[in-house]
Amino acid sequence: MKLSIVIVNYNVRYFLDQCLRSIELAQKPAECETIVVDNASTDDSIEMIETKYPDVTLLKNRDNKGFSVACNQGMKVSSGEFVLFLNPDTILKEDSLSTPLKYMEENPKTGALGVKMLDGSGKFLPESKRGLPTPFVAFCKASGLSGLFPRSKLFNRYYLGHLPSDQNAIIDVLCGAYMMVRRSAIEAAGGAFDEEFFMYGEDIDLSYRIKKAGFDVFYMADTSIIHFKGESTKKTSLNYIKTFHKAMEIFAAKHFSRSGRFYKIILRTGIYIKAILSLLIAFFTGKGLMLIDFATIYLGALGIQYVLSLGLHGIPDYYPDSLLYFNLPLYSAVFIFFLYLNGFYSKFRNIAQTLAAILFGGLVLLAVYGLLDPYFRSSRAVLLTTGIWVLLYAVFSRILFNMLRSDNLSFSVDKDRSVALIGGKKPIVQALEILQHNEYKAGIIIPLSLDVEDDPFFKGSAKDLTEVAHAYKCDEVIFCGPDTGFNQMMTWMDQLGPKMRYRILTPEGDSLISSYSSSRSGELFTMQINHRLSMPHIKLQKRLFDLLLNTISIPVLPLMALVLRKRGKFLRDWLAVWLGHKTWAGYHPSGKERSCKAKLPPACTWQSLGREPSEEMVEKYNYTYSMDYHWRNDLEIIVNNFARLYHSKK
Repeated sequence: MKLSIVIVNYNVRYFLDQCLRSIELAQKPAECETIVVDNASTDDSIEMIETKYPDVTLLKNRDNKGFSVACNQGMKVSSGEFVLFLNPDTILKEDSLSTPLKYMEENPKTGALGVKMLDGSGKFLPESKRGLPTPFVAFCKASGLSGLFPRSKLFNRYYLGHLPSDQNAIIDVLCGAYMMVRRSAIEAAGGAFDEEFFMYGEDIDLSYRIKKAGFDVFYMADTSIIHFKGESTKKTSLNYIKTFHKAMEIFAAKHFSRSGRFYKIILRTGIYIKAILSLLIAFFTGKGLMLIDFATIYLGALGIQYVLSLGLHGIPDYYPDSLLYFNLPLYSAVFIFFLYLNGFYSKFRNIAQTLAAILFGGLVLLAVYGLLDPYFRSSRAVLLTTGIWVLLYAVFSRILFNMLRSDNLSFSVDKDRSVALIGGKKPIVQALEILQHNEYKAGIIIPLSLDVEDDPFFKGSAKDLTEVAHAYKCDEVIFCGPDTGFNQMMTWMDQLGPKMRYRILTPEGDSLISSYSSSRSGELFTMQINHRLSMPHIKLQKRLFDLLLNTISIPVLPLMALVLRKRGKFLRDWLAVWLGHKTWAGYHPSGKERSCKAKLPPACTWQSLGREPSEEMVEKYNYTYSMDYHWRNDLEIIVNNFARLYHSKK
């Protein structure tokens, strides 16, 4: 066997499908095998491989063993003279196997080889070539100095920023996303990946050991691959920083034992700097945005009460101090809570839901206002004007955010885009259906034919893509169908540049995969049903509904305990709902939950489907419940089935 390709998969079925297809289309030796090690995926990756790629050797793990262990499992069953460790979220060009393999055969001193990697927008990924993470190099990487000085030989030694991306070079470290290794080099280095590394660092360790064994580690710019996620995926998360820190400590203890303590001090200093920066980024882009909104709403309301106090009453401090430390914080918090509950912080926000959230919040505050001590009932005028201020702020702040982020002068997250689609008529129609299903906003749609066809459906030929993209000011290009070769696709991406967004239709035509940059994980549009219960704010609505029912039932609890035949079961369920171990209404208990459906605690009540409902009937009910969830449906289920479950004789 000349070449063995080892891929570790974990819940990336659609990316893996595209990767395996690119392997099939790539030029490779006659003696070539592909091995996929699945780390207990919960999607249908295994079924897809067994159905579409029967020649692939599939190893199934019962739990997630981590990247290193899984790679070693694949290595053990492989028999190739050369082994390629490949990530599932990659796409190969036609020469991404043959060109590196030829070089390895002609240069026996080369022990490991990596290639030029591009993200989903066609931008070069710096992890394609790396230096050895000495204490200072690791500090620069962990602290973010390498990002501040990307071309510096001193500060960006980790990514070898001084070396041009289009120049072949002998380097120190390769990326595990594409790592072609000579089997004899692995044996000389003492084995493949060190299983002490769960994620990150294992490729650094193997590269270093191969160099110590007397082999070269080579970066080849003559060919390239697309790596949708890239090493930088979620690199601003604290989990990434913690994992990277642990990996570097393992590496230091193993290879720099003499200076290990100094290494740890330097590394941890860098980690703390990066963690602070990451927290700031997360604050302004994640949940911290709620705190910013809260502070802005509070300060704005404070200004409004000052104007009201001065304008209506002629003095600046007419209202009591309770307004400052109680009323306005309460008003701000309640409005933020209802905005979140109605999806304001999700990509599905719209004006109607935002207005409804503010109205609901205002009604709740009016009800609470009437119950407050007279000292805290400062003024309904302040409450009313605060609600108006919240509405104005919510609308105009999001328009401003969108304008600053992407020149999108609208309230919703995404603007209408100009999209060019390349391929045959059928795959383009499939791609458009997927976009429509996922509520994608496409303003101008430009279908381009791969062949010269006299069909009014097409607005031009793919050979004119560059001119069409500029003429229509395209925001995005979608490559549709098997006839769009990966070599040509990457050529177009190079011509149009990294500012353009790109998507690729999967072979089955049921999903679109993409990644806009190395700092964002791969995005997936599919034809699968979007379940409302999978949205965090909808799940919170359901939980609040359960708690509200429990609260309302407290006064009549003794009476129900006396009247109900199954009072013990009811009281146990009532307590379980408080603790979050159960929900009042939910899935039918005899159904098998599918992986794509939102997970819920066991239900106390469910819709009656007869004495012995079929599996198909139960699955249909559970699917519909998850997809179309509304608290009114829960109330109907409870009312219709409460007596049957808690008061029947059986």
